[in-house]
Amino acid sequence: MKVFSSLCSTWAFGIALLGSILLKQVCAETRCPISNIEYSVFSADADTEIFLTSCKEGADGPKTTPINETSYDWWYFDVVSPDAKNGIVVVFMVSSPEAFAPTSFADNTAAYIFLTVNGTTTVDLLPALGASVVTNGNGASGNWTITGIDFIGNEDATEYTITIDNKLVALNGIVTFKSVAPGHYPCNALVGGVSESVAAHIGWVNVIPDANSTVELTQNGTDIAFTGYGYHDKNWSDMPFVSAVSSWYWGHGRLGPYSLVYFDTLGTDGKEYLSGYLALDGKIVSSKCSGVKVRPIGSPYPPTVTDDPPEGLTLLYEFETGKYVNVTITPESVSYNGVGSQRWLATMKGTVDDSAEILTGSLYLEMLVTAI
Repeated sequence: MKVFSSLCSTWAFGIALLGSILLKQVCAETRCPISNIEYSVFSADADTEIFLTSCKEGADGPKTTPINETSYDWWYFDVVSPDAKNGIVVVFMVSSPEAFAPTSFADNTAAYIFLTVNGTTTVDLLPALGASVVTNGNGASGNWTITGIDFIGNEDATEYTITIDNKLVALNGIVTFKSVAPGHYPCNALVGGVSESVAAHIGWVNVIPDANSTVELTQNGTDIAFTGYGYHDKNWSDMPFVSAVSSWYWGHGRLGPYSLVYFDTLGTDGKEYLSGYLALDGKIVSSKCSGVKVRPIGSPYPPTVTDDPPEGLTLLYEFETGKYVNVTITPESVSYNGVGSQRWLATMKGTVDDSAEILTGSLYLEMLVTAI
């Protein structure tokens, strides 16, 4: 395993005599991942390289290579309607079954579609014969071979289109994303030279925290169309998910005029990893790795895989000293329900800052638990 998680600090002393200009050049060349990659269906018999410090570009590009039995890299997209009754999740996955168990395939490449219409969800798991990703600026485009599903992003990662044409599951159409909030890393805006770690051994970048999105699909001859709040991020790691995470609360949505994203993760090392993001009118209000507290309603914390799912969640986010996001989240529709793994479309209501105005909105939220 090779971890590129600092600005070449481990090499700085040894090559200092090369001069500051050459040092910067060497660091820039060695710490940034390759921009274009072809993924095999088989796990590599080699150490993986994981990149956990951002570069000036390539935010949405591959960050773990090659994919071996303990590593994964995925691109996640979703859209939730304002009433949380309609939504879609599309995941482009590269992972061994040992690294991230929900792949459910012996092969390393697969695409997933979770389509919720009027509160009812259908799930399509589509194995791919390999995959390819091409980076363009901070954006990326990917194709998962034979699935009939691909995504195309623009250079500044503000617009994406997913195209679906799969005759096996009788689903075709497009999903579009036009960003309304700037991208970010766990603790910072989308800039070079900052940490991409959202938990131990896990990288995360959220190039589209919130978007105006359209879904136009045909499923088994029935037209499905809705608009909503879109989102796109990616995660990657050189360690199996169950080895790093005990519990994982994540969510995003639109609360009144605000774009909101949160993480509250309990690692197997006993440490709580936090990330909060708030944007308004196309500008970041807060992006930091502190001040977030997510707790279940009607079930214990920390959770275990044997606990019943929560009735809802509370979120408290101190985005500035003395200023809070304080919301209650209520699941409305189930996107996925498995052992230790739940995803919901939900509504939320609460306040921002010290305003008495009650804001409402909708979101996708996810709860992953590995602790027994």
